[in-house]
Amino acid sequence: MGSGALFGSDGFQVSDLSAGMRYHDAKKVRLVTANVRETFVGLFGVVEELDGSARTEVSLVLQRQRDGSWAVDGNARADARRNGERVAALLHAARDEHDIDGNDTIIQRSAATLHLEVVDARARDSISHWDTRNDSKAQLLAGLRVAVIEGQDPDLDEYCRQIGLRPLSREFAEHDIDSRYRSALTFPADNPAEQDQRWAEFLASDRAKLESEGHEIVVDKKFGLNLVQPDDWYSDLEVPSGPGSRAGAEPDDEDSIDWLEFRYGIQIDGQQVSLLPALIEYLRSRPGNFSISDLTTLPKEKTIALHLPGDGDNEAERFVAIPAARLYGALSVLGELLDPDSQLSGDHLRLHRLDAARLADPSHQPPIVRRAPDFLYRCAREMRELDNAVTSTVDMPLGLQATLRPYQKDGVGWLQFLREQKLSGILADDMGLGKTMQTLCHLLIEKQSGRADLPCLIVAPKSVVPNWEKEAKKFAPSLSVLMLQGPRRHRYYEVLEHCDLVITSFPTLLRDAEALRHQRFHYIVLDEAQTIKNSRSSVTRAAYELDARHRLCLSGTPIENHLGELWSQFNFLMPGFLGDEDAFSRTYRQPIEKDRDEGRRKQLADRVRPVMLRRTKSRVASELPAKTEIVQPVELTPKQVELYEAVRASLAKELREEIAERGFDASRMLILDGLLKLRQICCHPRLLKLASARGVRSSAKLDLLMERLPDMVESGSQILIFSQFTSMLSLIEEALEAAGIKYLILTGASKDRGQLCDDFQAGKAPVFLISLRAGGTGLNLTAADNVIHFDPWWNPALEAQATDRAYRIGQKRPVFVHKFIAQGTIEEKILLLQQKKRALFEGILEGVPQSLNFSEGELDDLLAPIAKG
Repeated sequence: MGSGALFGSDGFQVSDLSAGMRYHDAKKVRLVTANVRETFVGLFGVVEELDGSARTEVSLVLQRQRDGSWAVDGNARADARRNGERVAALLHAARDEHDIDGNDTIIQRSAATLHLEVVDARARDSISHWDTRNDSKAQLLAGLRVAVIEGQDPDLDEYCRQIGLRPLSREFAEHDIDSRYRSALTFPADNPAEQDQRWAEFLASDRAKLESEGHEIVVDKKFGLNLVQPDDWYSDLEVPSGPGSRAGAEPDDEDSIDWLEFRYGIQIDGQQVSLLPALIEYLRSRPGNFSISDLTTLPKEKTIALHLPGDGDNEAERFVAIPAARLYGALSVLGELLDPDSQLSGDHLRLHRLDAARLADPSHQPPIVRRAPDFLYRCAREMRELDNAVTSTVDMPLGLQATLRPYQKDGVGWLQFLREQKLSGILADDMGLGKTMQTLCHLLIEKQSGRADLPCLIVAPKSVVPNWEKEAKKFAPSLSVLMLQGPRRHRYYEVLEHCDLVITSFPTLLRDAEALRHQRFHYIVLDEAQTIKNSRSSVTRAAYELDARHRLCLSGTPIENHLGELWSQFNFLMPGFLGDEDAFSRTYRQPIEKDRDEGRRKQLADRVRPVMLRRTKSRVASELPAKTEIVQPVELTPKQVELYEAVRASLAKELREEIAERGFDASRMLILDGLLKLRQICCHPRLLKLASARGVRSSAKLDLLMERLPDMVESGSQILIFSQFTSMLSLIEEALEAAGIKYLILTGASKDRGQLCDDFQAGKAPVFLISLRAGGTGLNLTAADNVIHFDPWWNPALEAQATDRAYRIGQKRPVFVHKFIAQGTIEEKILLLQQKKRALFEGILEGVPQSLNFSEGELDDLLAPIAKG
């Protein structure tokens, strides 16, 4: 049916079309027959009452006239007149199913005016439906604002629908509504504040648009919304007027400023009115799928209405309309805040120096900040330049006995940038890329510049302390080095302040916390900083209490299991930068780890990027040879399978009973112990201290290892074999001795790690057995070209660290990494968990989008029977 003059003077009223749409939207219309031709339309159907109380038969006939117009004849038993709302409902349904082109001449036109008013008290008293159904809606009725269309204008009616206005009859029973307001429109809302917001946005954006198109808008004096126009804007970052951020520092000394005050608002009649509370409230009121980036897609003329505090002289609610583009920058910053309530103080927000510099960056268009201290603009510019191209212009210090690679020079430049900006950070380079060398070069620069007039403290795992002393004396011999270790260490505390470099271990830090707390340092460097991943551990609290001008973390794996570990390290570096632990968990950890919130992941990655430098071997060490990872499936022997299944079935029953009685969390230790037994069977039944295991004397993995090793040794390979079980290493020892293969072994009980490593590097033995915990860090074993992981560990970072004892700078041969995995067993499930944990690590440190949704409590999967091949 083509367009043209569709209906003549006997068309539908606007109110009937609006009311008819209610039936259509509520799916109360059933089209029974439709005869649609070029010059004739005949429709018959049934319309059910909105409350379901009755049904009415409806018919409609449209006949084209000679002048091109259409005669309209529609009847419904429940309508008192022709072409009423139920007939209109039938027409709406037919237009959905057939090619009936609804032209403007469907409506009898007249001048239309939109009246904005408040439902009067008598009308409200007659509406009881919401009061009994929903208390919050009952409160909404007390000040219900509505729009009433007077006259007939389809364009105005359609526009109101497009922006979300809905008839009152959609929310109330029709018989409860005063006849005067049955065609009135309102914004559906869950509370008065939300409805105020939507009406204010209507006045801010839609009123001007409608009036520009010739529509008349009349606002009743009782409508109660006042849209104010600002005289000017202000957006300032200021140094706190009180004492400096650091104890005893002068407030005008930029070195002392860790926190700044951000003020953002408008001027009305010469008075400043802060918009920060309104912006925070606006963010809270957005639906769950709202993204701040959505603001960039809005039309340039789109404005957002923000609620302002009352002015005391007027009871009307005050709002200000602000262009969406102007708000985007400020809302982006506010959206990243972890706890706006605690950071909002009166008329300003308390922002960390780093956040303030990002806010002050003049590259924002339009600029977010009008006025800020010069040092913030300088910091913003340098951060932007550093982010675009990390290229060091720092001169290498005199006396450095090493030639740094380009990426290592860039790393030293980054460390110097952090120091210049009074920031702390994490050097998170891949294992084996020379974090120790870059740090020593940086500290040597500090000493030669005269800035390091206090000692620098290095805290490292106990096994790595000798390596730090060795590297410092070799590459920076001009630094005076004190190794604070052993039972006689206390005598050295009196000369501590006269040393350039003090090297100690985390256990010593814990034991000597009181003495170290009273010594101020120029730098504190935590090597393998993931050691303080537990914010509640004693060693972490001891690290928090140390006193230093600057702090630095070194870790190739700052995130091993969850984001709380990253928070703990930043709480050491820059307390408050990532908020308190609860706020961080609420804002980042839960959305990223549980909800796969990609927006939050990117937000956190962007937030920490300026103070975390991460380079991988694939990006910066092109001279390294290839690394090949080989997952070697191992089929357990029949007796191993029999033992595994017997233990698995027994454990599954026992654990389910325990969990049912005590709950999962309370059963965690028993669960881990049970899973450990299954992993031990996969390695060798002799590891299992159960009577049922004594009869199983062979291991498929050990048999495979001893098949492969002789040929590998014969071909000239040097091999590292890692296991988390020292008892498994003892069994491998027995097999190697029986085969006449020379070997070395390193466990937590080994006394001279350095000599063992030197012997292996010198080729005195082709096989090096290493426990994963004892040898996962601090070893340089580039003589090895094969790495065998005899058993998988829950944590992929530890495995990667172990592999990188061989695959690091200095390696000249291709490296092959073999992972022995028992087919169909718990070990295959561990591989899946490793992949998911690695996604979390890479997603934050390297900016890779990731999906993370796993739980180590997926017990049914871990305890599944061995799959039949």
